[in-house]
Amino acid sequence: MRMVMMTLILGLVVVGCSQQAPDIRESAVDEASQEIRASETLSSDNQLLAGKEQYLKGDYRQAAKHLLRAITNNRQNWEAHYYLGLTEQKMGKQDQAVESFRTSLRYCPPEREATARINYALGYSYERLGNSPKAQEQYARAVTLWPDYTEAKEAMARLAGSVTKAPQPKTESGDDEAR
Repeated sequence: MRMVMMTLILGLVVVGCSQQAPDIRESAVDEASQEIRASETLSSDNQLLAGKEQYLKGDYRQAAKHLLRAITNNRQNWEAHYYLGLTEQKMGKQDQAVESFRTSLRYCPPEREATARINYALGYSYERLGNSPKAQEQYARAVTLWPDYTEAKEAMARLAGSVTKAPQPKTESGDDEAR
């Protein structure tokens, strides 16, 4: 009897060891990768919010740091590129602002008002750089996308010689910045 029990146990061990065990490690790695991607996006969104907050407070250096972190975590964060461009405008870095706005346009969803705001901001930087033809082109694109965009219409008129003073762009809340 004892020999039968030992044979049965040994048989169960052999059969149990020879079966394929589920690959728990592979599924755990997949889950961890998904969590990391989700946390990077969340981190990008949090950094974007912190950057916007610092921008509105006028702390452009800190705003730029947060916005660059947002972009590092999510290269396609169009809004982080847009606010980085606005921040660079305020810091007098128009060439860098142009690049940030171009990148923002590349990743921006097909929403007419958002795209128009980016075109307007890009035009504003071109205007500050003394490139009136490119500025006019961007302002015209903004008006085409958003026909009621008053600031873009005024900028086009200003460049055409109708208005002499170049106003600061404004935020949605009415603060000065490019729309």
